[in-house]
Amino acid sequence: MLIGIAAFEWRYVTRRLPFAATSAVFALMGGMLASTGFGARDIHVNSPYAVSYSIAFLTLLSVFALTILVAPSLLRDSESQMSELIYATAVTKTRYLVGRFAGSFLAACCAFALGLVGLMVGSLRHEAERLAPFEPGSYLWAFGVLALPSMVFVAALLFTLAALTRSSLATYVGGVAVYVLYFVAAVLTNSPLMASSGPSSAREMAVAALVDPFGLSAFFEQTHHWTAAERDVRSLALTGYFLLNRLLWLSASALLGVLAYRLFAFRVPVSGRREKPLAPTTSERGPLYRPVQVQAASVWPVIRSATQLEFRTLLRSWPFLAVLLLWIGVAGLQVFENLRRAEFGTALLPATGLILRNLDRPLMMFGLLVIVYFSGELVWRERTVRVAEIIDATPASSAVFLVSKTLALVLLVSVLIGAAIAVGVTIQLASGYRPIELALHASLFCFDGLPLALFAVLALFLQTLAPHRYVGMVVALLAAVLLTLGAPGAPEHPLLRYAAAGPIAYSEMNGFGPTATGFARLMAYWTALAGLLAMVTHGLWRRGSEARLLPRLRALPRRWSVGARWAAAACAGAFVLMGAVLLHQLHVVNTYESTEDHTAWSVEYERAYKAIQLLPQPEFTHLVADLDLYPSEHRYRVHGRYRMENRTSQPIPSIWTTVPRGVHVLALAIDGHAPAMTDARFGLQRFDFPLAPGASADLTFDLAVERQGVTQDVAHDIVENGSFIAGPDLLPLLGYRAGYELRDESERRRQGLPAKTEPPPREPSRVTFELTVSTPADQLVAAPGLVRETWEKEGRRLTRFAVDRPVVPFLAVAAARYAVANTRQGAVDIEVLYHPSHGTNVGRILEAAAQSLAYFTAQFGPYPYPQLRIAEVPSYDKRFGALALPGVVFFTEDRGFLTDLRDEGRIDIVTKRTAHEVAHQWWGHQVIPPDGPGASAVVETLARYSELMILKERYGAAALGPVLRVELSRYLSGRTGEAEVPLDHVDDQPYLFYAKGALVMAALHDLIGEAPINGALRALVAQAAAGGPAPTVRDLIGHLRRATPAEHHALLDEWWSQTVLYDLSVTSATATRLPDGRYQVDARIDAARTQVRDGQETALAMDGTVEVALYAESSGGPAAGAPPLSVVRQVIRGPTDLSLIVDQRPEFVAIDPQLRRIDRKPDNNVRKIEESPGSSP
Repeated sequence: MLIGIAAFEWRYVTRRLPFAATSAVFALMGGMLASTGFGARDIHVNSPYAVSYSIAFLTLLSVFALTILVAPSLLRDSESQMSELIYATAVTKTRYLVGRFAGSFLAACCAFALGLVGLMVGSLRHEAERLAPFEPGSYLWAFGVLALPSMVFVAALLFTLAALTRSSLATYVGGVAVYVLYFVAAVLTNSPLMASSGPSSAREMAVAALVDPFGLSAFFEQTHHWTAAERDVRSLALTGYFLLNRLLWLSASALLGVLAYRLFAFRVPVSGRREKPLAPTTSERGPLYRPVQVQAASVWPVIRSATQLEFRTLLRSWPFLAVLLLWIGVAGLQVFENLRRAEFGTALLPATGLILRNLDRPLMMFGLLVIVYFSGELVWRERTVRVAEIIDATPASSAVFLVSKTLALVLLVSVLIGAAIAVGVTIQLASGYRPIELALHASLFCFDGLPLALFAVLALFLQTLAPHRYVGMVVALLAAVLLTLGAPGAPEHPLLRYAAAGPIAYSEMNGFGPTATGFARLMAYWTALAGLLAMVTHGLWRRGSEARLLPRLRALPRRWSVGARWAAAACAGAFVLMGAVLLHQLHVVNTYESTEDHTAWSVEYERAYKAIQLLPQPEFTHLVADLDLYPSEHRYRVHGRYRMENRTSQPIPSIWTTVPRGVHVLALAIDGHAPAMTDARFGLQRFDFPLAPGASADLTFDLAVERQGVTQDVAHDIVENGSFIAGPDLLPLLGYRAGYELRDESERRRQGLPAKTEPPPREPSRVTFELTVSTPADQLVAAPGLVRETWEKEGRRLTRFAVDRPVVPFLAVAAARYAVANTRQGAVDIEVLYHPSHGTNVGRILEAAAQSLAYFTAQFGPYPYPQLRIAEVPSYDKRFGALALPGVVFFTEDRGFLTDLRDEGRIDIVTKRTAHEVAHQWWGHQVIPPDGPGASAVVETLARYSELMILKERYGAAALGPVLRVELSRYLSGRTGEAEVPLDHVDDQPYLFYAKGALVMAALHDLIGEAPINGALRALVAQAAAGGPAPTVRDLIGHLRRATPAEHHALLDEWWSQTVLYDLSVTSATATRLPDGRYQVDARIDAARTQVRDGQETALAMDGTVEVALYAESSGGPAAGAPPLSVVRQVIRGPTDLSLIVDQRPEFVAIDPQLRRIDRKPDNNVRKIEESPGSSP
């Protein structure tokens, strides 16, 4: 009988529309994930890792499927009033529960299986080079170890809630609670599926790996250091935390099953005497509903009363209160974690803008989830409890029900927003931060509340069309994921993304800026459509016994009153009109490009003009320009002349110039000659102007930029307060632009392009310049070079900058209503230009700049300018955190000015970043290597070393330990996405030139000392100043080699020119108290050494000296940067036993505590020392 019940349940579920809808969604999402290459960067799209990643994502969606397929199997009898008949049969409680669960869960697995089919079919979209041999076992294994245990737990939870409460709303709360558990784990482990900023410790990842019911955090914990080669072939292993996670949640599933069985009442609850229902007078279908005319004056009180009833019913229900509590926990965790665990483990001040940025995405996701669930409950509730016929017989207009339910949903969302605001304000008050800015907090009602309100209209519309509430919920969820959230495969065009307006950027310097304008226009467009949808929903609202869609569509014109018809026509007209206006702004006033359009543009550019890259071209030598900024009009204009010279040994017949995209050319000429050819699509001009070797000419230009209308990507370069305009967006360039080419090799193959090759290294260009910037009179300007003169003319402030020594031809200009703080270091004036309310860290920035100038001048050579200016810029631009140019440093507001420095135990990121950018006045602006492999190691690695020396000088050597551990984590994570190259061949890989570079230079500093390294770097600066070819990474390594004793040259080569990884560990450690009161520590340590080349690993002999250190109990170990009790240098050749005698009882033993070797599993380098049984009393 048990099998029969399960089979019946499976047939029942699989033959209904909710099953078809969920199956279609799984198949669609699987196909989109595979076709977009989700999780398959630099590996085959059907590799074990990519398949597991995609199945993990589909598992998140399975909660919704289980909610509408499994949970109703216990709710169906009570809702259809069949419980009496079922319970009166010979079916036992065990067979009833197990059969219902097994059949419905099997149906959910069948729906999920179509997602696997979608993954297989979607992968066929890719070319053969991106496909590995088909292995069905990869799909089945990932489903068995990732999806199936998670689905069992979720199904058991929802089934138990249904058994205990007999409430569909309770199962919705259970589904939300499961998502919250995942969210908590994702925040702790910095899941790639979430946005997070700080590094995760091993302890945090272990906790997250256990508490995540989906197993994704355990998946990432196991795979986060896998290289691309490993991800291509390795499958998840049922070991470690992943195995513990699966066992934990399967055990929880079993406990839930026992709980459901014990507490489920296999009988109809007695609730009092019942009246026998009246039999229907006729079995014939009644006529379609025709509204009774009522006075208009009576409609609004009815709507108000109905809204209050709907809202109070939901607000006072325990399911919504549970959802609200869950949301408060999520919001608090999101804000707290992201503010207290920022870059390098630092903290941010709880500024209102930062709080809003952290709440925006979670609020949107949580609000959409609430709307999807509760919209189905609101629309179908009367029919579920079988009172719809009574309500439909009342003279109330359908508009009353629609408006009241819509407002109830909007009010629910408003409660969530109010709770989010309360969380933010509470965190600000608890931390002592001021000002609170309640008006800014309230902007959540606009920027999140309005899109959610519009989506509520869409959800009710879909529920009205749907033949079943669960079908409506599935379609609404699909709309939320694809249209509003923009999942992989979703429409790109903003006019096709319902209620979506893109990310809302906020800066404390300039507010919401142009994003607010674009948001308002798009919301007006979607509001018009929402109005039309509401009118259609009103006309199709179910009244009477007719529930079929087609008859309701036919009756729609008759159900609309004259006013409703005019309202629908007005909404439709406004929607079309706004759409036309926005189309004109996107495609005519501005240039809209889809991903495919941009790919085609890049392909055409390369095919048409690649040959230019090999042609000799002149070089710019001097610039004179005027830049006029008009922030209130969102436009700027730059005009002037470039002096250029043919420094090649051959004549140049034609000169090619490129104007940045989006820039209007008012005039462009070479010595008065106009271009012979112009390709406006690429901003390209050809001048048939012969230039003999050594000859010069002037390129005169007059360019303008005006930001207007709605754009595809909102530009924040010219804003009311805090304009920031960078060189590539500002001035014409010479020759071919390799940056326009496609970089993705698989896409290049698909487009028929050859593998991307880099041009041979060229000597860096250098220019002198004079730049005059005009701004409104109340704004100050920061730009490269020295401030030569400032004056006012016709109500505008003009500032002239100049550089007399040749520098990198890159300009950037910032203008804002700045406050100014200054100090002096030797002969150098230091200024900080900052937003007046951001003065908290200005003193620290000035101190760090002065300290850096003093140290770098003494160690590396003189600073070449009498001024150093540090300017704050808005955080709109996420491409950089800080930018150093000759004589000036630009900081984004959230990467230093809003850092919370009150906790002295954290890394001083303000000093660190300031020192790094000041160091670029030497590395990158005095020592300028040729473009090519290794150049960024000279510029960025040496700046990283310089910042470490400032931290050491300020806080002592112990301060470097926490920094280097973060760098090691970043390196190990970064190298997983590609085939790693040695440091001396680095190109655009921050995990190498930042993270590994810092580790290498710190290890070298520990090996040979600070003075020899600084002497080598001073020689490198002197070489650059002497003229001749620009120093390269080989020159840097040569200077370091001369400063390093010969016995360490092999290690130096290993660090710079090879990729060698270590596996160091402490496998056991005991302490024995000796009769004289001292302690003998016996430890077993192990070490292995591996070389990586072209993604392949080769074992090397382990034969080297490694440090082993002992730490006291109160020290916190090497992670805290504490000094050791004892250090020995031990020659290790594999497993080695070591004995040490110390005066004090040690608590930890650590191998390689100073991180001289790059260990890919650093978590087992430190071990707590156990007490030996034979220890003396």
